[in-house]
Amino acid sequence: MPSPTASPMPSPPPDLTGIPANEYFEDFYLPAEPSLVLPVVKIDPESLHTDFLISMGQPPHLELDKAISTGDNVHVINELGRVRSQYPQSNVTLSTAINRAIECEQLEVLKLLLKHG
Repeated sequence: MPSPTASPMPSPPPDLTGIPANEYFEDFYLPAEPSLVLPVVKIDPESLHTDFLISMGQPPHLELDKAISTGDNVHVINELGRVRSQYPQSNVTLSTAINRAIECEQLEVLKLLLKHG
């Protein structure tokens, strides 16, 4: 524990900027580097969703996404039937639909999928 009469910590040298040293990081200086500033990247949510599904090995089903996001239960059932017919294993389609329902925070649709899946 430092004594109460101890001199305060010195200021950083004038040519360094950033985080000053303190009691936890003695003699620690992090110079601010303009090259460390990351550019702002605009992300299209639809393309991010599609890229994510493709990376997980599941093709995108945009019409099913739209139906889930609007909460139109009849449209969801119709789209599920259409999508399900594209796969030999129905559990792959149901898993895809449940994941999308969770992503869209459509709990009513999720209950419907579990009931009629």
